[in-house]
Amino acid sequence: MPRPLSDREKWQEERLELIQKRTEYQTELETTLMKHKSRRQFLDWHIRRMTLRLAELEKRLAALEGG
Repeated sequence: MPRPLSDREKWQEERLELIQKRTEYQTELETTLMKHKSRRQFLDWHIRRMTLRLAELEKRLAALEGG
C-alpha cells in the first residue's frame, strides 16, 4: 500500500497539474476564434482561477521552505 502524500507533495503535484492545464487552456484560448465568445470567456475565467490557485500554492510551499 502506498504511503499517504504529505501536504508538500500534494501541493507540488497540484501545482504541476495546474501549470499543465493552464498551458493547455492558454493554447486553446489563443487558437479559439473570436466569434466563440462564450468559450473564450470560459477559458479566460479558468486561466485566472488557476493563476490565483497557483499563487496560493506557491505561498504555501514557500512557507514550508522558510518554516
